[in-house]
Amino acid sequence: CDPCVYVSRDATGQPILYLCIYVDDILVIGSSKTAMDNFETAFGTRVTKVKSSEALRYVGISIRRNRATRTITISQGPFIADILQQEGMTGCTAKKTPASAQVNLFTAKRGEHPDIRSVVGKVRYANDHTRPESLFVGSMLSSAAASPGSAHIAAVKHLMRYFSGTPHQGLTLGGVGPIKLEVWVDANCEDEG
Repeated sequence: CDPCVYVSRDATGQPILYLCIYVDDILVIGSSKTAMDNFETAFGTRVTKVKSSEALRYVGISIRRNRATRTITISQGPFIADILQQEGMTGCTAKKTPASAQVNLFTAKRGEHPDIRSVVGKVRYANDHTRPESLFVGSMLSSAAASPGSAHIAAVKHLMRYFSGTPHQGLTLGGVGPIKLEVWVDANCEDEG
């Protein structure tokens, strides 16, 4: 279903290789070293100037692999640093949360400031790839990006301050043992009767 991801399967239908292609970057993920080596050999006979190495970065996402714990961590530290620099917030005071609980962006007044679509687009790229903890505020800012109010500007700055204190935070995948999923919710709902 993704036009940039290809899957190679074995005779039983199990995936053995995933190929992620973006412009001239290719990320190959395999179920075994043999599958990876076979692909690299076949690919190298058809394409010149192929440079292969362990993936450390792909489309702005840093990849750290820990073989001992069998985990892969993806993060966007350099991308976050670039956003902070572009927005003039390098060295700002960090916040501990992505948004202020006191601000209601649903009802916040709009139209008081120039659009913030550029910074919101960058925030959403981080949200969508490695920073899901700030997805809600990013979505709320998206809806008001063309004509933000003062509350939206304050929310963008708050989020930037949060990112400044957590630039290398990301997602860790894999590991040994059972996965323990922990969810925290602010269920501040009013009873509708």
